[in-house]
Amino acid sequence: MRVTYYGNLFDGVSQRSPRVRYGAVHVFNNYYRGSVTGDQPLVSNELGGPSHYLGLGIESRVYSEHNAFEYDGSQDIVVQNWNAHRFFDRRSWFNGRPVDVVAVARRKFEAAKAAELAKAAATGSAPPAWTALEFTTDVGWAPAEVYAYRPLVNANLVKRTVLEHAGPAALNLPAQG
Repeated sequence: MRVTYYGNLFDGVSQRSPRVRYGAVHVFNNYYRGSVTGDQPLVSNELGGPSHYLGLGIESRVYSEHNAFEYDGSQDIVVQNWNAHRFFDRRSWFNGRPVDVVAVARRKFEAAKAAELAKAAATGSAPPAWTALEFTTDVGWAPAEVYAYRPLVNANLVKRTVLEHAGPAALNLPAQG
């Protein structure tokens, strides 16, 4: 399975944008925005909540690049990792500045792995097979090998282009609220 998410506005979406369980997924030039306040607050794991933008599952192979994230909390919200050891990101931004999304994904993988290994040691049981894996940015594929595309490489341009061409305003639909 191969899926591409391109040019989407994820506004106040608290999870799964996308949530990938398996497959090769390309996520590029999307604009994500949310807040810890307001009618629909987004609360990341770091703040004690379940909110996240990119959700990585155990067999996923996500190739992310040039996504713009805006959030008034921490970078922790950018990615959630459910035992995924293969993830790549190139030049995404958090609040207009470069963000190391790979480091967030790696940290969450390593924390889950350490917890599972400690649990197995404490109970005398075998740890899950995925704990033998090492985190890598080699996702086993590259979108440019499959199709031609040219991502926007500026956070403000991604934001402006998505706002002009995605969502109800672009379709002249009334806003929901």
